[in-house]
Amino acid sequence: MNIKPLITLCAAALFSINTAANAAESISEFLTDADLPKITVTEADQLEAHQSGDRKKIARVVCTYIAENTAALIMQERQNGEDKAMLLSVMAQLGKQAAYSTALVKQAYTVPIASTHEGKKAALDAFVLSANQDCFDAAVL
Repeated sequence: MNIKPLITLCAAALFSINTAANAAESISEFLTDADLPKITVTEADQLEAHQSGDRKKIARVVCTYIAENTAALIMQERQNGEDKAMLLSVMAQLGKQAAYSTALVKQAYTVPIASTHEGKKAALDAFVLSANQDCFDAAVL
């Protein structure tokens, strides 16, 4: 299962929905792509995991990929003040991934917007770790 097209669609959609209110705020307080986590899962890792047939290995690779991409983008937009309804609308268009992506948006909006760049980055990092672990726990039960 290659979810790269899903992530690309997500990234493009989220990037395109920044609001005028966001543009008026201080740019130094925004999270940028440089603040996103380093992508650690490659397509080769995904292929190897799937070929192994090991359920835990597959779950770890898929969940890490989702956390480092989709969850990170969702929290980036949350911390940058993006409208929840807009994000939910985007996530609803993701086909089979819509339910999980929508759940991530709802979870992200339980986290307050931090007032500093460092706080926003900490919220993003914590959310990525939590999304990864929650996904893995659900996948291996």
